[in-house]
Amino acid sequence: MGSDCRLVRRGLYNQALQRVPVPMELVGLDFKIPSRKVQEDAKVQLKKFHVDLQFISGDITTVVPFPDGFFDSIVFCTMLCSVNNPIKAAQEMKRLLKPNGGTLGYVEHVATEPGDGKPFFGVQQQLLDPLQQAVADNCHLHRYTAQTIHEAFPLARILTEERFFVDEMWPVSCQCCGVIQTVA
Repeated sequence: MGSDCRLVRRGLYNQALQRVPVPMELVGLDFKIPSRKVQEDAKVQLKKFHVDLQFISGDITTVVPFPDGFFDSIVFCTMLCSVNNPIKAAQEMKRLLKPNGGTLGYVEHVATEPGDGKPFFGVQQQLLDPLQQAVADNCHLHRYTAQTIHEAFPLARILTEERFFVDEMWPVSCQCCGVIQTVA
């Protein structure tokens, strides 16, 4: 969710939430719990959609206090770049998702690949990676996140997947996003 719940507070989920026909529970997991004021602002924004928002402080690589298959969907943004063990994080998300029909949505910055045609950018990522980790809460510049997701969810159905560059976001310009669905 982030410590400022920016997407919720700016109403960027509103269009999607209008399509949800029943009350919904939204759980935000993050190392840093938002301030009470930020939590209240986010809850006010979601109240009109009958969404109950709760926050949990923690790390997805530890066992999250929910049973197997508890969540219909999990959405994360720039999270696998920062955890100590991205494979373990992906495995925990797999455990938490419904085994048949659960959806996982993500947006991440990733390592460049040979097919991207930007070899110098890849060198920059590797050289700057230690500095980035030190100044940006363990954020790694050079991880193959899509591969990690595919390894954790080998039977998942890919609903959408894309790699793209956002030049203005250097050094995290190389991005990927996708939605996959679990298959039992």
